[in-house]
Amino acid sequence: MNMLVQPQRTPAENALVDAFAERIASLPGNPAVVLKRDAAIEAIKGGLPTRRVESWHYTDFRRLLTNVPPHDPAAAAAAVEPLIAGSTVLAILNGVSARVPAAFSDVTVRRLEEMLLDGSFAAALEAQGDDDAVGAINAAFAGRSDVAE
Repeated sequence: MNMLVQPQRTPAENALVDAFAERIASLPGNPAVVLKRDAAIEAIKGGLPTRRVESWHYTDFRRLLTNVPPHDPAAAAAAVEPLIAGSTVLAILNGVSARVPAAFSDVTVRRLEEMLLDGSFAAALEAQGDDDAVGAINAAFAGRSDVAE
């Protein structure tokens, strides 16, 4: 008889699942987005990838992600200097752009919340494979942010 035993979740995996349960009511999205979020959190519940997953062969994400800090919407982020002096920078702090520099005349910045509410971003929340753990985390928690196009 073969039995598939699901390994016990790590504290970080539990923290992700618990954070999702706490925040789901405040995350924007239409029904299509809600379905994508549900699929993403189910993937996370299945466990983060280890080196046994071929595409994660050199990175044991499950072991490396040891904790998940609590969500703090009031947390402040500070802009950093550009890597190349004199570069034009589109500063995005905690997911929100401060302003679009004039040099970026071909760049449009839209609010992700609007795209989640009207469902136009739902397809982007689709997993890029069974091993897309980072994409699943992003899809589950996507909310207050800007999208540069």
